[in-house]
Amino acid sequence: MKWKLKTKMFVYILATTLLIYTLAIGYISISFKNRATNDAMLVADSYAHEAANFVKARLNEHFGIARALAQSFQGYEKIPPEQRKEIYSDMIRNILVENPEYIAVFEQWEISAIDPAYKKPYGRIRSTFYREGKKIIQKIDTLDLEGDNLVGIYYRVKSTHKEYITRPYYYSYELDQALPQDIPDIENAVLEATIIIPILKNGKFVGMTGMDVPLENFQDIVEEINPLKGSYTFLVANNGHFVAHPNKKLINQSIAKLNPDENAKFKFEAKIRTGEKFSFLTRRTKFGKKTYVSFAPLSIGRTNSPWSVGIVVPMNLIMEEANKTFFISITVGLIGLIILTIILWFISHNITLPLKDTTLLLKNLARGNIQESNRLVIRSRDEIGEMTRSANILLDESNRTTNFARQIGEGNLNADYALLGEQDELGNALIEMRNRLKKSTEEITKQRDDLKELNAAKDRFFSIIAHDLKNPFSVLLSVTEVLIESYKDLSDEEKNLSIRRINKSANQLFNLLENLLQWSMSQTGSIKYVPEKMDMGIAVASNVSLLKMNAESKNVKLTSEIKEETYVYADVDMIRTVVRNLLSNAIKFNKTGGDAEVISKKKNDFLEVSVIDSGIGLNKEDLGKLFRIDVQNKSIGTSKEKGTGLGLILSKEYIEKNGGEIWVESELGKGSKFTFTLPVS
Repeated sequence: MKWKLKTKMFVYILATTLLIYTLAIGYISISFKNRATNDAMLVADSYAHEAANFVKARLNEHFGIARALAQSFQGYEKIPPEQRKEIYSDMIRNILVENPEYIAVFEQWEISAIDPAYKKPYGRIRSTFYREGKKIIQKIDTLDLEGDNLVGIYYRVKSTHKEYITRPYYYSYELDQALPQDIPDIENAVLEATIIIPILKNGKFVGMTGMDVPLENFQDIVEEINPLKGSYTFLVANNGHFVAHPNKKLINQSIAKLNPDENAKFKFEAKIRTGEKFSFLTRRTKFGKKTYVSFAPLSIGRTNSPWSVGIVVPMNLIMEEANKTFFISITVGLIGLIILTIILWFISHNITLPLKDTTLLLKNLARGNIQESNRLVIRSRDEIGEMTRSANILLDESNRTTNFARQIGEGNLNADYALLGEQDELGNALIEMRNRLKKSTEEITKQRDDLKELNAAKDRFFSIIAHDLKNPFSVLLSVTEVLIESYKDLSDEEKNLSIRRINKSANQLFNLLENLLQWSMSQTGSIKYVPEKMDMGIAVASNVSLLKMNAESKNVKLTSEIKEETYVYADVDMIRTVVRNLLSNAIKFNKTGGDAEVISKKKNDFLEVSVIDSGIGLNKEDLGKLFRIDVQNKSIGTSKEKGTGLGLILSKEYIEKNGGEIWVESELGKGSKFTFTLPVS
């Protein structure tokens, strides 16, 4: 199937534009989603760490009190036994009075330590003060008279001399319960943990002290920590059991048993036991459909039993805002595509309609049907308008030649024309055609005005797509159409000229898209900023070498006074791009035989770098527009080099990213001086 020119233009340009739109919108949307997810994860990790520190501080307060009590007991030998019992009992009772959250405080002594007559290495006396209503009751009992319980907590502290905190358990003093329980199957049972501090005398274990601390206060703490909408926090003991959880039914249940598949995959029970910081994403478990779970460990006193604070954040809530932005981007993109489609149809219609009229006129002229051929309407002042005008000139000249020939045939030899000779009738017609063509050219020249931009959209991206891509594509399409239709009739010189025009347009498109991509990447934050100590002399020298041929082509003297080992602290790739853009402009807008020089000087903690040229300069009105994104700064160099103005915008963003400033000083006709600063450390 042979496509017409209008169809080709419409399909090719629209397909290319659609691809660019799709890639740009997709990239920006995905980047935004990833950034939203990462930010939410960082917030969750931060809150988990802060919550862990808060819980740690609360528990260590209790350990501090118990540790102070144990230290006060170390001088027990200096106090007579009867006074010692009274003094220590008063101390423990006062701790209960001053700390109403404590359920019980106890002291336990090796019998051999307080009774010199007792020689066995086992046997202990336990004195416990606990609350019963508003009263404080003391209970004294004797244990391990037949030998130490080698698997008990007392023996563990006795043998290791280490501080200890028990696993969470339920206990009720009112029923004189003998053993702790994992479930509250006894009336008035309280979830608690016991803090134990060994009493050492000259490095020898003589007893221990501590208190039973209720854990219900931590429930209020975790319920107040909600870093993000829909998130929740929980506290897990070293044995993997919940100490606090918004769902109170889960308290003192095993996190691993509630989530066996996730525990098998992420090994979080083992990581909690060893006090490891970790996080993971999970799907469709008791944590939620798709959630981010972050664990922050907290060390307790001087024990080897770390606990962990966990925060669960639903991913669907995190992604709501990102999805909303994504759908807005899609909607804006679709609207832009619709507008662009209308613009493309309008452009292709305006291009092909004159071509159809011109083709019909040329066919009539080829048949010799001049009388029935009508002049064409000139609808534009571009290449198509020029072609239409030329067709009209051809028609006019054909009519004038015919009329002159008719006058000659009728014997009218008095026409006003200059002859090569008395019988040079054709020369007279050519001169007349030349005069009419000159007159027509002068008339059309007087009517030309500057074209307004096709699209004055605020968005720089849409402006470049709709306008700056049009000219290179138009050249490509028109040249390729000529090559397709008339390749065999063209001379080698004409073919080479067409190929050079295609190459020039392709280069323009490549440079435009390169600047556009760099600018787009800088706007989305996808360009990595990696500052380091860099040699400014080497960075400038490499760009001077790179642009040397461009400068020589215009006989511009390109020099740098910056010596090597002139160091700044900045991103190497960004600064090289800035220097390259400024040097390119210094060459582009310089006069033939001009100068372009790079100098620097240290000013306080900054290095001030200037690119000075002897070019055409700028007026005051243009100076304020150079670095603005909302102003079209397209310009033509002294050798008709084209630019989009994105180079200076990129340079400003890169310099500011590196902590510096950029400005310009210029006068029309006296050259320009672009200066930027960078920190030296």
